[in-house]
Amino acid sequence: RKRKHFISTLTFILFLMLIPAIAAAQPTIQSVQPASASPGDTVTVSITLDGQVPPSEITPESVSIGTIQGTGISWDGSAVEADFTIPANETTGTKDVTVQFPAPPDQENPIVITKTGAFEVLSGGSTESGSLKVTISPQDAINAGAQWQVDSGSWQSSGTTVSDLSVGSHT
Repeated sequence: RKRKHFISTLTFILFLMLIPAIAAAQPTIQSVQPASASPGDTVTVSITLDGQVPPSEITPESVSIGTIQGTGISWDGSAVEADFTIPANETTGTKDVTVQFPAPPDQENPIVITKTGAFEVLSGGSTESGSLKVTISPQDAINAGAQWQVDSGSWQSSGTTVSDLSVGSHT
C-alpha cells in the first residue's frame, strides 16, 4: 500500500515537473510593439513569438488585432510584422492579437496563437477634418447636368463645398 502511494506521489511530482516544459513548447505571443494606436492611425506592429514556433520559411496566413486584418505580413522566425490601419470608427479598448500559421502537413488545423488584450485602441483619434470643393468643367458638362459626390454621399453641383471630411483618401 505504501509502495502504491509512493508511486502515485512520484508520478504526480514528475507530471508537475513536466508542466513548464509542455507549456514552453506551445507557441505564445511574448510581446506586441507598439501596443496601442488611435483610430485613424496606420502602424507597423511587431509581434514577438516564443516557444515552439513554425520555421521562418512558413509565413503566417493572417495577423489580426481584434477584427482588423494586417497587411504586408513578414516573419523572420521569431517576430511577425504586419501593417494595420485602425479605422476611424473603431471601438476603443483592448483587442486580442492573433497570428495564424497554416496547418502543419501532419495536422488538419492551423496554428493559431492569440494573446488576449495585447493591443489597445486609444480614444481621441484624429479630430482633424477637411473640406472638398469641386469645380466641374467645361461649362457644357455643367449645362448637361454633371454633378459630383464623395464617399457615396449626396450628389453635388459644381462649386459646392462638402465639409467635415476626415483627413485621408476619399472616393
